[in-house]
Amino acid sequence: MSEILVAEEQVIGVVVDGDQQIEVIESAVQIIEQAAVIESGPQGRPGMDSVDFMIEASMAIGGQRVIATDEQGMAVYADNLTRYKTVIGISTGAAIQGAVVTVKPFGRLEDSSWNWNPGKGLFLDQNGVVVQDAPSAGAIVPLGFVVTPTRIFISIGSRIERE
Repeated sequence: MSEILVAEEQVIGVVVDGDQQIEVIESAVQIIEQAAVIESGPQGRPGMDSVDFMIEASMAIGGQRVIATDEQGMAVYADNLTRYKTVIGISTGAAIQGAVVTVKPFGRLEDSSWNWNPGKGLFLDQNGVVVQDAPSAGAIVPLGFVVTPTRIFISIGSRIERE
């Protein structure tokens, strides 16, 4: 048997801007059939879902906040109202100014204090805050989606500027 891949698009949210609606679409590839395994080799090393960055914080940084870098390459909060800040990921913990903060650019992130609504998308708001509904002002920055109330999957999308 051979492997058949099917790409599916799924609407993970709808953003309303005045009388215009913008659908936020997530593409997924599903494996329909898997090849038959005749022989298997030794178990490989476990995979990783992303490689985290370690960046010096230019200010006190809270955990689970969206991070960008300033002109010196130091970690700051990303913001949907400031055009020059490019999102690089979400902080996995807090850091004081001058310390190193760990930033996850892609993949699973869990926090037992979260209570997200599964199946919905995630977006950037002001001051690095992650929200489930696209903000009514500023750019729309898709960050990923909610897997369970305490687990998200980071998949940063392109910034959509409003006119």
